[in-house]
Amino acid sequence: MTTFPTNRGESKIKNISIVIPHYNKNAVLKKTWKELLLQIHPEDEILVVDDHSEVKPEFDCPCTRVIQPPKLTPHIYRLNTLRNYGVEHATHDACIILDPDCIPSVGFINHARKIYDPSILFGGRITRQNEDRVSFAEDTRMRDGESKWGDTSNHDSHSIFGGCMYFSKQRASLASSPTGLFDTDFDGNWGYEEHAFASACRNSGMRLRLEAGLTVCHQWHPHKRPGVPSRNKNTLKHVMKNHRNNLNAVTFYQPAVAVLMVSTNRPYYIDQGMRSIFRHIAALKVRLVNNGDQSPAQLEATRCWSDRWAVDYVNYKTPQLLSSIRSQAMRDYSKKGYAYLIMIDDDITPMSGSLSNLILEMEKHPQYHALSGYIQERSMAQFIGGRIEDGVHRSYSPVKLETLSADYTSSGFTIIRLNVVVPYSEGWEMGWNDWDWSNEVKKRGLQVGVTGKAGAHHKQILTSKGWIQKKDSGEYKRMRYDNQRHNRMASLFREKWGYTPKMGSPTTEIKQ
Repeated sequence: MTTFPTNRGESKIKNISIVIPHYNKNAVLKKTWKELLLQIHPEDEILVVDDHSEVKPEFDCPCTRVIQPPKLTPHIYRLNTLRNYGVEHATHDACIILDPDCIPSVGFINHARKIYDPSILFGGRITRQNEDRVSFAEDTRMRDGESKWGDTSNHDSHSIFGGCMYFSKQRASLASSPTGLFDTDFDGNWGYEEHAFASACRNSGMRLRLEAGLTVCHQWHPHKRPGVPSRNKNTLKHVMKNHRNNLNAVTFYQPAVAVLMVSTNRPYYIDQGMRSIFRHIAALKVRLVNNGDQSPAQLEATRCWSDRWAVDYVNYKTPQLLSSIRSQAMRDYSKKGYAYLIMIDDDITPMSGSLSNLILEMEKHPQYHALSGYIQERSMAQFIGGRIEDGVHRSYSPVKLETLSADYTSSGFTIIRLNVVVPYSEGWEMGWNDWDWSNEVKKRGLQVGVTGKAGAHHKQILTSKGWIQKKDSGEYKRMRYDNQRHNRMASLFREKWGYTPKMGSPTTEIKQ
């Protein structure tokens, strides 16, 4: 049975692990540690990862631990080894990697607690103390002291510096697998290994963000960087090539899972939907399909995601039938050895942990070929699927924390098995392909179901004021609610299946 981490991806966390790689910098480390001690909670931890310094640092504080990796003889300063060792032994999922010579600003830790997001690798703002120990050099990556996004291209991942990095241990470990967090093939000439780590995170679906509230002051000291820059530059090219090949084949997570998200004339949902997908602690390959919308807004919304290695971007110049797009995705990922395909409508935002729960429920219930979750719209929660009674499609009510058999499902938020490919019948247009496909699945002797253990927000946008209902554009409504198409599809459906489906009121009787 596959297991998933318990991290639910909440935006606010209580406890943080601060990892400090260290070697022979006791004087500057003490100054950094004293400021941290003023800010942390008793449940936080400070992990000093010492590479067998001449004098091992000691702290009389229950929240501070000094750990050492196995000793290497002759000694070579292993910055990435220390970082990885510290994160591996961290108690909490929220991890800050802080250089021993970087003193955090007042309010640093509290700000980190507020902004925690597993889908973001935060880089801190680093002001540098000049040799006179009085003046400072400002961080050139910031504009007017404000945050700047660093994921518009691969080159911008240089924006993440190692003096201060903040991320989810589980999500970043997943992003950089199978090599581990920081690649230890890089030697001590710092910079390139941080670029490789940031690029791996970005291309796995994470954001890179420079955060003004995470400001540290780099204490002045003579720079003595070992290593060969040219060697590290070549290593970076090699690492990036290998990582691209890994993610473009089959994800290393078993069972391999693909996600299909098709966007049609609704660019305002794309970014939030994609971020919610990649916030999950599961290795996912996402096929993002732009279904015929070549407007500037749509192209801009997909641009940020189109070049990531974990994203399989498809841009159709003219609209295609959803049935054809979904069937093609099934065939493609089945041939590549994927176990599941999760289909998500573009106006769906999966809740924290819901994709992981969909996978878990499929593993627990092998009798189901497909399982749909539930959707939350305003204050109402509703299963996507239910029973058919005299041609009337009724969803279960209320939503319960159970997995139930059903007569039909919708593909709006659904996971399907790929060991047997049941393609969508050609010719069905929006909406009708779901009902037809459910009947085709049952016709083959397979079962579908619904689960209350995986939910998603429907047609809602998350803002600083909470979830706001989003109204579709007139262009989309005209396409979605076309009476001529509806009558044409209803006639074809009746000819094939002997009834015309209608959406009825929910049923409170749950039949097993």
